[in-house]
Amino acid sequence: MSKHWRDKLDLSIQKGFARFFFNPSPMIDNHFRRVENEKIVFVVQVSQGPIFSLNEDCVGVSLFLGLKYLPIENLYRELLLGYKADSLDVKTFWTTGAPMASLSSVEFRFCKQMTKEQWQAELDHLFNSFEEVALPYFKENANEEFLLKVADRQMIGRDGRDLYYKRPVQLFVAGKRAEALKLAEKTLSEIEAGQIEMVAKRYKSFLENLTKAESIMS
Repeated sequence: MSKHWRDKLDLSIQKGFARFFFNPSPMIDNHFRRVENEKIVFVVQVSQGPIFSLNEDCVGVSLFLGLKYLPIENLYRELLLGYKADSLDVKTFWTTGAPMASLSSVEFRFCKQMTKEQWQAELDHLFNSFEEVALPYFKENANEEFLLKVADRQMIGRDGRDLYYKRPVQLFVAGKRAEALKLAEKTLSEIEAGQIEMVAKRYKSFLENLTKAESIMS
């Protein structure tokens, strides 16, 4: 295997996902997406981490499987930013998701010293597992009723604070706009009581935008 074996791995992974109509995100490295319909997008985040073993230069490859429900994610970003935004290529905004390793105990390892046959066998293992585990997961969860509910109980994003925003947005998109405003107002009061000034300022702006959106749709 040449000294550029990591570049070869990246290209091999890209070609493998293309078989399942997952294309590289134009804005985010190591992310692949498949637009299932006008509202639902499947996303795979590929991570590579070093494996330290004797006399081998190896990486382990892991996959995170995400689903984006665009009515929620687009409104989420619009209310945070104050203008219309497309969440298709935003790295951390998932409506729901799971590491593939949590759905199956498969592992994938690529090493510089592998023969061509060993390399191809590991690629086959990776993408056969993806077909057997990931695709059914995507299909099972790609329904609007589920995706409207799941944001209410999952914390997806950089930290759990995303849920402060996701819950009102989920309620709003589900048509429960008065309930969404009430929850956001309650959350702001709790944040202000905690004296987290920067967070409170950001959430107040979010609430103002949510209120404007509600008045437009009323």
